[in-house]
Amino acid sequence: MHLRPLFHYFMLLSGCALLLTLAACTPTLDWRTSAISHHNDRYTVTFPGKYLSAQKNVTLAGSTQQLTLHAVQAGDAQFALGQIVASDAVQAQALAQALAVDFAKKLATQGVMVTKRVPVVLASISKPPSNAVLGGFDVMCAASAQQFAQARFVWTADAAYEMLAVGTPQALSAETADTFIRSIRFE
Repeated sequence: MHLRPLFHYFMLLSGCALLLTLAACTPTLDWRTSAISHHNDRYTVTFPGKYLSAQKNVTLAGSTQQLTLHAVQAGDAQFALGQIVASDAVQAQALAQALAVDFAKKLATQGVMVTKRVPVVLASISKPPSNAVLGGFDVMCAASAQQFAQARFVWTADAAYEMLAVGTPQALSAETADTFIRSIRFE
């Protein structure tokens, strides 16, 4: 008779411990839409937290380019938007392609292979009056035990953009990655 209340108490404590463990392992995603202005472009992006910005030089297709990066770390997942200014639409497309190749090479060193490359349906990206999105594609990747990734690369008349979501399969779902990479909207 005295074991029944003790059993219920034990079950309650076990349930609370399980909830706390799950809460500790699952990062809270604090989705917020941020307006960003860079070069001649104004756009909004929905990040899963407060982003930090940086600029760095990267070598793509044999030339050095300045990459402006906005990124968020949420647990074991990273979300990033990169932008490289181009002289014209032809260079912007070439830069977007080079960013995608570089992304795929880095993932391959971690055992993650690109499984699909899908053209972006341009109607799904709002078009600014003066700087329309000219093209793009999504990159889907096979998850390894340690890494999952999804990306979108687009270009306009004067810039190339990359939207990257990378993390452990436990920390980054395909739905969360998709929410982020599809969030860019040009004004």
